[in-house]
Amino acid sequence: MKCPCCNEEMEKGMIESGREVFYSTKLRKGKFFFHGAGGDVRLTEKNWTYPQREAYRCVKCKYVVVPYEDKDRR
Repeated sequence: MKCPCCNEEMEKGMIESGREVFYSTKLRKGKFFFHGAGGDVRLTEKNWTYPQREAYRCVKCKYVVVPYEDKDRR
């Protein structure tokens, strides 16, 4: 994958977490546990054993791109 900032090739890797990871436009301060709300995008699958998602990193730009739908489902 090419970096959207510098157009150089990005390094393929993974986003990993002990819990689900969401993209949201709202900050949930003080919430230890929460589930995605309307408009949130789940970046990792619901999973009790280390949720993960393919991601790409540009070392030069310090940029990470996370496709949130599997390629075979597009």
